[in-house]
Amino acid sequence: FGFNIQLYLDNYEKAAYTLDFSYGFSIIIYDQRSSWSTAKVYDIPLGTEANMIIRKTKSTQLPYPFSNCYPNDNNHYYHQRNCINNCFESLLKEECGCDYNKNTCKSLTQVLCDFRFYNYYYHNIYPSDQCAQKCSIPCNRLTYDISISYSKFPSDNYLKYLIQDEKVKSRFKNEKESIEKLKKGMVFMRFYY
Repeated sequence: FGFNIQLYLDNYEKAAYTLDFSYGFSIIIYDQRSSWSTAKVYDIPLGTEANMIIRKTKSTQLPYPFSNCYPNDNNHYYHQRNCINNCFESLLKEECGCDYNKNTCKSLTQVLCDFRFYNYYYHNIYPSDQCAQKCSIPCNRLTYDISISYSKFPSDNYLKYLIQDEKVKSRFKNEKESIEKLKKGMVFMRFYY
């Protein structure tokens, strides 16, 4: 199974003058029952064809006493990453009295405490800390294995074909401009699943 998408970013030149470091399109893949924190993001640069193979794997474990997994129910979808984030926020609030990302820090001392805590947590103890130990894996999990390859797009022959289309022609002043802008502003994506 699969599908294809061809996109043209008409104002890519304007995007080049913003404060962004790059421009193109982003593909976000995640289980819609879980939060954005579980998302995988893939950037597709302009002038590129991207072939993305997506394989979804569902894992199921039996709950306690057979394993230490967290059972999901139909009303609540548990994700380990969310549990760890919530645990971290509780530890942060306990340590610093605020959370900078939620704009609850009232003093410079709290802001500095918050930054030190984030830095220490993510660089030193994250994998084996008390939050990771407290938050077990879910009994039912979806994971996505993604392979992606890139090639230059569009080909010269495809450009010649495109500029014959009246709708495409009408967007540009002349053929030379249309070829250059199409080369720099197009993306073609193929998704296989």
